[in-house]
Amino acid sequence: MSITIEAIYESGILRALAPLPELEDKSRVRVTIEPAGKPVPKVRRSPHGAIDLSREREWAQANREKYRGQWIVKKSMAAI
Repeated sequence: MSITIEAIYESGILRALAPLPELEDKSRVRVTIEPAGKPVPKVRRSPHGAIDLSREREWAQANREKYRGQWIVKKSMAAI
């Protein structure tokens, strides 16, 4: 989730210029400050849409002790 706010930096504190109702239940948020002229990176999406990884997660959960500390790679059918 991304929220854009306008803020002012004074006396070492970043203060929002408007109330942030969607963040009122949060005690801390992470803020990234970018120069105003810096281009916004484009989000690249897979041309295949969302990928269901539930089978992989189930396998990893069932085999995590057996392969602890090792890298596991799934061989893609497209690579064969």
